[in-house]
Amino acid sequence: MSQFKILQALEDLIFEIMAWIMLLPKTLFQVIFTPVKIIDYVRSEWEKKPEERFDQFLSPIFFWIMVAVLPLTYTLLTEKELQQDGIFAVFSENKLLLGACIAALPLLVYVTWIELINNRPIRKSALRQMFYVQCYITSPAVLFVTFVFRLTTTLSMFQWYLLASIVFLVFYETFVMKVELKKNGFQSVGHATLPLIVTALLIGLIVVIMSMP
Repeated sequence: MSQFKILQALEDLIFEIMAWIMLLPKTLFQVIFTPVKIIDYVRSEWEKKPEERFDQFLSPIFFWIMVAVLPLTYTLLTEKELQQDGIFAVFSENKLLLGACIAALPLLVYVTWIELINNRPIRKSALRQMFYVQCYITSPAVLFVTFVFRLTTTLSMFQWYLLASIVFLVFYETFVMKVELKKNGFQSVGHATLPLIVTALLIGLIVVIMSMP
């Protein structure tokens, strides 16, 4: 009986993995080319029962892990780690946690910003829907940044590609601001840009403080 349960669990796991692989390109295409629809999709799924949600596309958390966290974690691996464990080194607990923390930065910044602008109290129950939206929206931008770190060979190339990554993120966050904050185009661009500026200033301040004797 226990062996049957193990086989059944293995069958379910294999099916889930295959479903994730099949839904991934479809979801990525939807996020990149129709971001407003994916925002509306999260809202419509929120009206369903939890067990019935996210059947049409890959769920936001798994999408974020597969598109943002795992590729970013791969770029953090050393040559020694890759030689020892190959691609499976991305599942190292410390590396995966570091990759997830970095990939979560833009996500958390925009979730917090939207809640503050809407003057809503920051509560776990209220944050979840916007968190899922940001899992979809920020993941392609994090993937773009991952390619920047991996493919650029000179500082000049890195700077230009990093700027392109920021523009890429601001472009998609503008759609979120239009929907969530009910702002016009110019105001939405401003609200999509300001969080990055604030974050950059805070990081710069931390670096200055840490470098002080």
